[in-house]
Amino acid sequence: MYELGVKQSKHGKAIRRIAEPLMNKHWKNDVTNLHRIYRVSEYLLTRQKRSSNKDEGKLVNESSLGSFFKSCLSTEENKKRKKK
Repeated sequence: MYELGVKQSKHGKAIRRIAEPLMNKHWKNDVTNLHRIYRVSEYLLTRQKRSSNKDEGKLVNESSLGSFFKSCLSTEENKKRKKK
């Protein structure tokens, strides 16, 4: 039981570590953005784990993070965001 708690704690910490720069850039005090940021962070964590040996240790650049975050938005939200 102790091992499971440690794994969950490390997983949560890794997600929060990935989500922090996204929160600073994309949160804008909107709870739906918060949920999206955490979903994106979980995706990026799984993507980092399945990377090949030559790419191991490289972090995903922020431009790909932004484009992935934008792809999570619906078309209506993208239009609203472009108008601002």
